[in-house]
Amino acid sequence: MIDRLYQNSLNIFKSINNNNMSAINCNRGKEIIIDEESLVNYMALYLPMHMAKLYDLFAGIYLSNYYNKNVTLYDWGCGQAMGSIALLEYVENILKEQINLEKIVLIEPSELALKRAAELIKQTNSYKECKPEIVLINKEINSINENDINPQSKMSINIFSNILDVTDENKANVVDLDLLNGKIKQVMKNSLFVCISPNYAASRQNIDYFVDSFGDKFDEVLYFNDKNFKVESFDFYSRKMRKRRFTRYAKAFFVE
Repeated sequence: MIDRLYQNSLNIFKSINNNNMSAINCNRGKEIIIDEESLVNYMALYLPMHMAKLYDLFAGIYLSNYYNKNVTLYDWGCGQAMGSIALLEYVENILKEQINLEKIVLIEPSELALKRAAELIKQTNSYKECKPEIVLINKEINSINENDINPQSKMSINIFSNILDVTDENKANVVDLDLLNGKIKQVMKNSLFVCISPNYAASRQNIDYFVDSFGDKFDEVLYFNDKNFKVESFDFYSRKMRKRRFTRYAKAFFVE
């Protein structure tokens, strides 16, 4: 599914005659998407990068703990649900297993991206197998309340992909980490947290702060990686596929 999705997005993207990268890159993925063209542009520019770093992260933790458990999946600031789709596709295609998802909760301020996220998840074989309830929460993360995120399942998985690094350049999207931590701690137990962003000062600081705030609730970080990586993807400037270098800063931990 991921290859098909990327190729379809790329075919449309390459037909758009615009040589101004800053005009089409959704503020490097940080702005709230408000039109269909931006949905396509985002996938064409960022999908391979997201999948590569998320696959590497999932390979570094023991997802087998979730195979036979009822699980709620939360995708925070989900965009078009690349984090959720990466998890579902990795478990099915790489691990050849299935997570018994009861519910998928998608949290996203862009109504357009949120609807697209639900459509894409429904195209995955994992969704077709277990038919989890999909809950759409069209809110900024700071507006989430405890009732929105109170899991009924025995376990939950929380994906924070390219959301904790948003800084003051886009104030509408900045996550209040203290507010978020307080809400999560009140309602979530037996939860895996996956946090990943580009590797720069603000993302390192925010992810470290978020993880450290739960330090009294877990023994060790399950996964940490701050190494650059290369992935085959379309290069906007040369207009061809090539190995491109990307950065990442990622941590994962489990709260009992």
